[in-house]
Amino acid sequence: MEDRVIDLYYNQKKTYREIEKLVRKSPRDIRNILNKVEPSEHSMSVSSRAYKLFSEHKSPIEVAIALNIRQPDAIQFYKEYFNLSQLHDLYRIYEEIKDDLYSFLEFYRLTKAARMGPSQVISLLKIANNDLASVQRRFEQLSRDVISLELEKQNSARICQELNDKIASSRKREDYVRSCCQIEISRMDQLNKKQRSLEGFVQFFEDNNKTKTKENLTSVRLKNNDTIKRNE
Repeated sequence: MEDRVIDLYYNQKKTYREIEKLVRKSPRDIRNILNKVEPSEHSMSVSSRAYKLFSEHKSPIEVAIALNIRQPDAIQFYKEYFNLSQLHDLYRIYEEIKDDLYSFLEFYRLTKAARMGPSQVISLLKIANNDLASVQRRFEQLSRDVISLELEKQNSARICQELNDKIASSRKREDYVRSCCQIEISRMDQLNKKQRSLEGFVQFFEDNNKTKTKENLTSVRLKNNDTIKRNE
């Protein structure tokens, strides 16, 4: 309310009577409010007074209390002050670099692309120790080493794959030979069975022939004996 009274009187040039109707305060209250304002600030708007307080390092809540404004207004004035101060800083930086603006912007883009913050850039400069050429040579050597290691890795992977292929092929041949051996063993078992069967059959015939031969010999002897007896 006090801020509105100040604005109506100093900025909008309203009379006490007009202000009294708008804010429903007595002339005495209006005078007391206006007496609180420093003479140098009579012609300043609320935003200007807010900027002045922010420049004195006042916080948004302190400015809101001092000017009797609400939080949204205090935050808005703070954002505006911040933008204004940033523009001032940007102009000051431009005054320093001027002709090197392109290099500065290129450096900023590179650090942004590399996701490097100011602290990382400072650390990098400390590591370089004012001998950037040496760091560059070291970086190039490390880059070559990385490429060499990558090639060795790829070569090792290729050799490993070839060995795995050979192992797989050997296992296939081993399985094939084992299968062939099993087949041959099975055939040999069948042949052995047939051989034993044939040997038994032959033995049977041999034994049978021997028996018949003995019987025939016995019969011949008996006949011969009978013949000899008759001749006598």
